[in-house]
Amino acid sequence: MVAPMKSLLLALPLLLVACSSSNPTSAGDSGAPESGVPDVVSDAVTTEGYAVEYVADPAGLHVGKSHFQLKVTHKADGTPAAGLASSMKLAPKMTMSTSSMTMSHGAPVPVDAVAESSVPGTYDCTLFFQMASVDSQGNTQGSWTLDVTIGRVDTGSMDLTVTPPAGTDTADVMLRNASDTIAAMGGTKMRPYPLFRDALEAAQGGYAFKAFLATEQEDPMIWPPVTVGLELVDQSGTVVQTVQSLDLQASTDGSTWVPMPCDSMSRCAATLTGLSQGVAGNVFVKTRINGNEYTTDGNALDPSKNLATFAVTPP
Repeated sequence: MVAPMKSLLLALPLLLVACSSSNPTSAGDSGAPESGVPDVVSDAVTTEGYAVEYVADPAGLHVGKSHFQLKVTHKADGTPAAGLASSMKLAPKMTMSTSSMTMSHGAPVPVDAVAESSVPGTYDCTLFFQMASVDSQGNTQGSWTLDVTIGRVDTGSMDLTVTPPAGTDTADVMLRNASDTIAAMGGTKMRPYPLFRDALEAAQGGYAFKAFLATEQEDPMIWPPVTVGLELVDQSGTVVQTVQSLDLQASTDGSTWVPMPCDSMSRCAATLTGLSQGVAGNVFVKTRINGNEYTTDGNALDPSKNLATFAVTPP
C-alpha cells in the first residue's frame, strides 16, 4: 500500500511500502532494461516487502543532473535492505495536461542511476531531467512522478518537484539532425538528443569537462543513454537505426578541438585549457552520430548559430 504523497520540497520524507503486485513491471515499463539497470530478480526480491524512504539532497531536484537518496528497509522488521542496487529501477514520468489533452514522457536514466552508499540500505541516486515541473516563479508546468521497482516488486509512485536550473551555467543542450525523425502527434519530429553537463572538475593540465548523452525512443517514456550499439526502434519494436559511431569534440575557443571519448556509461569527457577558476567561460561541443552532425536546430553545423554551447564557471 502506498502512503499519502508528499512533495519532495517538504522536510518530511516520503515513505512508500513495497508489496507484491500482479503487474510485474512499473507503469510505463515495457519489461526491457531500457534504463540500463539490470533486471535482476531473486527469491528475496519477489517475496519480501520493502519500505522505501526518499531522502532529499540539499540542492533539491532541478533541470539537468540531480541527486537524491533512497533508504530501503525490510518491511517485516525495519532492518536495512542492502545489496539491491543492481535490481532497483527508477522510472521518472512527466505529465502535462491542457483542456484538450494529457501528454506524458520519461527522462533519461543513466546506467549507474542507483549505487549503494557507505550506509547499508541507503542508495545514492542520479537522474537527468530535461524539463522543470515549475517555472522560476513556482507556477506549475506539469508534474513529475517517480516509480521505484525492486526486482519485479513495484514499490509505488512518488511525486517530484523539479525546478529550473540554478545560476547561469548551462545544464543541458538539446541536439537534433533533420534526417533522424520519429513519429509524434500524428506526424513526425526530429529525434531529440539531450546532452547534459555531468561534471566540470580541476584536472592536470586544465579542467575535465564531462557530458552525458541520451535520446528518445519512439516511445516517449523511454530515453536511453546513447552508446555505440544502441538500437533505436519504432513503436512496433522494429529497429530503425543503430548507433554505430559517436564522435564528440570540445573546445573553449571554437577553434582548437579536443576529442571527447564516450564510455559505457554514456559519459563523454575531455580535459580542456582556457578556463579559469571562478571565471565564466564557454565549452563548445561538436557531436557526430554515425557520421552525421547533430546541432541545436537539426541543420548543418554553423558555429555562429547552432553549435552546442555550455556556459560554465569552473569551481
